[in-house]
Amino acid sequence: MHRATAMLLLLATVSLPQTKEAPATPPLKNVKEIQIMPTVINNPEKIKNPDAAALVEKGLRKAVLANEFQVVESAPVKVRISLDEFSGGSFAARFIVGFGAGRGTVDCRVQILNEDGKEIASTRVRVRGNMTWGAYQGNTTQAKQAVNKFEQTLMDQIEKWK
Repeated sequence: MHRATAMLLLLATVSLPQTKEAPATPPLKNVKEIQIMPTVINNPEKIKNPDAAALVEKGLRKAVLANEFQVVESAPVKVRISLDEFSGGSFAARFIVGFGAGRGTVDCRVQILNEDGKEIASTRVRVRGNMTWGAYQGNTTQAKQAVNKFEQTLMDQIEKWK
């Protein structure tokens, strides 16, 4: 009985059509110019720094330029940050709780849009400040660390989209 069942499963597996999807074209393939759109803030209560939108937009610009794209005022391909959280964390949580609690955070979605503003591709980016010596660092230092990690993560993601 077990042999018959095993044989049927084997035959069913062999007879299934083998479809392999072709890899999708990367959204930034053959793109030379990109327009950077203003940052969208989704949840103002979670944005602890008044300069957060400008900081993540600056990081996005650096990532685009590092990947050898030209930043222009108007282009068919646009990119923007949709920001969910930006904070320097909590010194008290870092000091009292430890184990990574209270670290600075940048949490957003990076979106590539076509000329009609329709999303072509997007990915969530969430980075946190360092844990090493984190309990003794101020919120500004934690926010800077998170922004630095954010910029590197953006550079890597844009490279994947090329």
